[in-house]
Amino acid sequence: MKKREEIAEKYKWDLSDYALSVEDCEEKLEKFKSYLPEVQAFKGRLTNAETIFQCLTLESKISQEISKLEAYAYCRKSEDTVNHEITELEDKINAFCAEFSTAISYIDVEIGTQNNDFLLSLQHDKRHPEFSNYFKAILRNKKYILSEKEEEIMSQIGTFAGGFESNMRSFDSADITFKPAYDSNGKEYEVSIAN
Repeated sequence: MKKREEIAEKYKWDLSDYALSVEDCEEKLEKFKSYLPEVQAFKGRLTNAETIFQCLTLESKISQEISKLEAYAYCRKSEDTVNHEITELEDKINAFCAEFSTAISYIDVEIGTQNNDFLLSLQHDKRHPEFSNYFKAILRNKKYILSEKEEEIMSQIGTFAGGFESNMRSFDSADITFKPAYDSNGKEYEVSIAN
């Protein structure tokens, strides 16, 4: 099998829409970190349509851009699962995602406290049809929205739980050969991530 560097560029992923390099990805990540105070500035103010749409627009913009960085790191990690530079980048992105999730955990809580008529008017607001499904989901799930503190705690679980998934993906994607296992009768069994 050819090594990645032996394959022509035209057959490789073009990730330039996501990031140009690891350094570019890290610079973008730092830029998004600077938006956290701006997101937090909406806390306690989500009581009118204009402010709600401003907050959701900012949150959506950051989420979309972070998704690009996640895709970049995921694709780069798929190229070489033992590349420590990419693993560190993925860890930084995951840490920011958990921090961002915590920073925005108040949004659904505050919007969910609004009365249903107001939420329906936001759902059908012609100026922001991109958020129609969001308000539909808030109305549908309103009774399941936790308190602000509980939502914050739930958002922080990502920091803890995400590490397990990342580690599992690394082992699952790596070319690791395990020694066979034997039962009490001496019968040999192949050992892999799948079994």
